[in-house]
Amino acid sequence: MPISIDIYIDEYNKTPHEFLTALKEAPELQSCRDALEDAGFSWILPEGAKCFVRPDQLDWLKITLVDMKLGYRHVIVSKEFDDSVNEVVKRIRSKSRPKLKKRTNLFSKAVTLATQTH
Repeated sequence: MPISIDIYIDEYNKTPHEFLTALKEAPELQSCRDALEDAGFSWILPEGAKCFVRPDQLDWLKITLVDMKLGYRHVIVSKEFDDSVNEVVKRIRSKSRPKLKKRTNLFSKAVTLATQTH
């Protein structure tokens, strides 16, 4: 089965409590959170980054994330959950709403790293 690799790391300028709460309670992201938990994974990584991908993307993702410094301001999101995450962020009251600071396409990063090692 082909695995989609349209996965991004979004870095936000801040991470207020409302940000985590919104991502945690958003009904449109519930199926993703449940699927990750059913597969034995948390949607919040040990470093604090939030993860919204399909379980079948995790092996590729773990390999790609090696040596990357991630933290609370990062959200890893596959293309299929991207619109939902953006909608959730837009619903956060404007004073607390984080702004997207940087987006990294993980496939491009993986290709660049693979090219450098060969």
